[in-house]
Amino acid sequence: GHEKTTVSCVEDAISHPSSRFTLQIGGSLIRDVFIQLSRFQGFPYNPDPSSLQDFVLLNQIAEKTCTLDIESSKISEQEFSVSKYDNTTSTKSVRTFSLATAFEGIVAPMSLFQPELMEFQGPRYLRGMSRTQGEPEDPHDDNYLSDTSRKYNKTGDIQGEEQEFEDLDQVDQGGTENSEHKPGCELVIPLDQAILRSIGSIQSEDIRRRMLVNILLVGGGSNTPGLQMYLQNKLNVQVVGGVEVLKDTRECGVDAICWRGGAILSGMETAQELWIRQGEWCKSGVRLLRERSLFSWM
Repeated sequence: GHEKTTVSCVEDAISHPSSRFTLQIGGSLIRDVFIQLSRFQGFPYNPDPSSLQDFVLLNQIAEKTCTLDIESSKISEQEFSVSKYDNTTSTKSVRTFSLATAFEGIVAPMSLFQPELMEFQGPRYLRGMSRTQGEPEDPHDDNYLSDTSRKYNKTGDIQGEEQEFEDLDQVDQGGTENSEHKPGCELVIPLDQAILRSIGSIQSEDIRRRMLVNILLVGGGSNTPGLQMYLQNKLNVQVVGGVEVLKDTRECGVDAICWRGGAILSGMETAQELWIRQGEWCKSGVRLLRERSLFSWM
């Protein structure tokens, strides 16, 4: 995405909560790294941070230039035009600039795998799915279900003390209170490491193996030329048996897959049961979200 990169293991249309990780890096940071590197080489234009026109222009330049296809990369020169409107004279002027790039277009997207390139923008973090704090209006929320399932086994007998408190110290996905991998406190890690950690959080070896050969890239950032093969090569070095990185563009662009999925879901007959009407909400409140939502909403 533009502001973040999300990794999750999805099986039968359901995302595993333990596998959800969010990296605070995205297309906007790749653009900023590219512009910063270009300034070192003499970027010919000084953009206005408050200008929407300059924002769009910088995005277009970065999307056109950034690539991870190292074999096809070369020194290139491109021209871009900037139009300005003078309110005092009511005239419009157009200026054309020439930009020469060499390594900048490759180094910028590599920041997905080398986050230290983004240090000039401040620290970025890796976040997992936090343990829910509970919902006062829902007496049978996840905390209630978790506590009762710990205390009683299937026959209704109270379990041993070790079993009862086995997981109570788990406050966030990734570790315990004193864990150095507590999301929100851990600095962002390379994309390939985040993928392996997400898959590694799945207990079933069968599912992990299926995930490794079905890594699907979605979102506008995956349109970066060479990203698919570069990521696959990075993972193949670390995984015995190799992996397969996919990018499905048969029916729509990768930047519209989520929208298309939502459109398909809303048109299904079963989706009609997911609507929450005003009367139901007034009567039951947030409890309906637990009953109707297809995913953990907290």
